[in-house]
Amino acid sequence: MTPFSLKNPRLLQVDLSGQSILARAGSMVAYDGQIKFDKAIIGNEGVFGALKRKATGEGMALMTTSGKGTVYFAQNGAEILIIPLQNEKIWVESSVLLAFDKDLKTNTVFAGLRGASSGQGLSTTTVEGIGNIAIISHGTALELEVSPSYP
Repeated sequence: MTPFSLKNPRLLQVDLSGQSILARAGSMVAYDGQIKFDKAIIGNEGVFGALKRKATGEGMALMTTSGKGTVYFAQNGAEILIIPLQNEKIWVESSVLLAFDKDLKTNTVFAGLRGASSGQGLSTTTVEGIGNIAIISHGTALELEVSPSYP
């Protein structure tokens, strides 16, 4: 699992020692070390996943960040929440994804009419596996416990 930490509530610090992460394109604000940035054309869900994202409008412009060193990410002064996943799945809007471990699997899923009526759209993004995910919020995020019987 790649070490994610907060330098402050609005600045994500990622310490890379040879591993790769995916991050929102344009969110890198500084780095130190031998870091490489590449456009992630299809993310980590393959060509079918990229086509599904395009069709549903649940798109993410991502970059692969790899190498050895420290990278800092931020997005328009938004607050950042780091969520460690341990073989778990989280549902998030692609617009709030800041960065996540490259080994995590993403997917676009049908959110139902509830999503459309709330203005979020018919689709949402799932992220699952073992690794860290950093999301952004405009204000402090509300964390809620969920279970299979109360998703």
